Amino acid sequence: MMGHCMRNIDNVKILDIPTKGISKKMFFEMNGKTYLFKENYKDIRRDIIESLYSFILQKVGAENFVKYEMAQYKGVDGCICESFKDDSTKYEISLVDILMFNYMYNKDKKRCDLSTQFDDDTFDEFYRYDTLNSPSYGEYDISLDYVLEGIQEFCKIYKIKCDFNSLQSRLKDIVVYDFFLCNGDRHWANLEFLINEDEDRQLNMELTKIFDNGEAFGFSSALQNRKVARSYVDVRLGISENGRTNKFRGNKYFDRGKIVATDIYELSQKDNRIKNYVDKFLDFDIEKTLEEFENTEECKIPEDMREEIMQNLKIRRKQYITSVDKLQKRLDKSKLKINESNLIKV
Repeated sequence: MMGHCMRNIDNVKILDIPTKGISKKMFFEMNGKTYLFKENYKDIRRDIIESLYSFILQKVGAENFVKYEMAQYKGVDGCICESFKDDSTKYEISLVDILMFNYMYNKDKKRCDLSTQFDDDTFDEFYRYDTLNSPSYGEYDISLDYVLEGIQEFCKIYKIKCDFNSLQSRLKDIVVYDFFLCNGDRHWANLEFLINEDEDRQLNMELTKIFDNGEAFGFSSALQNRKVARSYVDVRLGISENGRTNKFRGNKYFDRGKIVATDIYELSQKDNRIKNYVDKFLDFDIEKTLEEFENTEECKIPEDMREEIMQNLKIRRKQYITSVDKLQKRLDKSKLKINESNLIKV
């Protein structure tokens, strides 16, 4: 097997473009295109995680995701991806920005400029309000119905066009991807939107490609104890239809995963695209896929990391299968009770 090998970008042209997030980042130009380099964070090999996440998505035929590649700059390991912004982008805002704009409008009865950068005090004020008044229970447990309602409100306030059917479909895809690949970091800032202005000065908004998956496969910077990470693989973004959001309360990440598993199964019974993704995530050979990834990236995944990735992916599959099996048994019992009731009436 190959040794530690990755693309070196020491000689690229660095661009003076601001970045966001806790990981150190920089934009650069390569082959006439703009790329982003992101350093590894703490002791987590996010270069491997990001690259493997996009590698598996490509394998299952997923769409609208950023492709990451392992890279090194001045001796620092990280990963690179092509920028999803272009010259037509007027504003780049995250979901948290959207919810903040809604909050400020409802509070002050006037619209903010879409380039507004909110200070920490305003964020804290919003989080306190949101935790008490919304079904999301703060930053880390997000339901699709809550997300869509917030986006629809934002577009109405700011007179922005958005294809909500396409958006809902893409968000459901993300739930499936993150669930099966154990990504517990799809918080408000990891859902971003691009706003463009057409020739008639109409603003149009769309969700960016999926990005920032550096805590997938159960590798959370918040969970330093890897044995805990194996048992409680986090789930932040859930479907949570029919009022299920309140079941996300509590400290057991694994319980939230069971809820999302059931939601995904029910969704797959109505949507063939989702069913196709679920079947592929359940069927791909995990060990063989890791070997293919190593050959493609010309790298060697550390043995302890490889073991954890395999373990967490298997846990997630088992969780899905177990949750669906329990749901089907409950449905069978319910049908049996209905049939017995009808017999008594006869």
